[in-house]
Amino acid sequence: MKTYHIKDLLKKDLLIVELPRVCDYELTKEGLFVKEHGSHLSDYIEGSYTLLGKPDEIREEDAKELVENKGKYYKNYSPIQGSVQGNITFTATESLLSAIESKIYWENPYKDWLSHGEAHDDDLDHLWHEAESRTFDRNRSIILVKN
Repeated sequence: MKTYHIKDLLKKDLLIVELPRVCDYELTKEGLFVKEHGSHLSDYIEGSYTLLGKPDEIREEDAKELVENKGKYYKNYSPIQGSVQGNITFTATESLLSAIESKIYWENPYKDWLSHGEAHDDDLDHLWHEAESRTFDRNRSIILVKN
């Protein structure tokens, strides 16, 4: 089970968890329990968290409590090159996702290097592995807010 803590970027800390393909999980006052189907082992993350949901399930009102308001707009934590808006987004949810995406990937940006046989040297191989450690399956990831 892959995890990533986002600290000191938003109003509250986040925990991103990539769940096993088939599992049950339970969030309690003490932490997150994850039980993979077909395994006798469970994973446990200690701490008090509130579940925001999967990336596509985040509610605007929840995101507003976490991101920086820029008046009518919200802060863009990872501005896109050439963006007219620069450092703003139109919704709090977009802002929150930009903060998350500034720290992790939903798809390894170097995936094509290996598939085309381009990553034969150690530097490229290292970049791919480093990015892979921060690449999460968007459909299996949940986002939690530290209480």
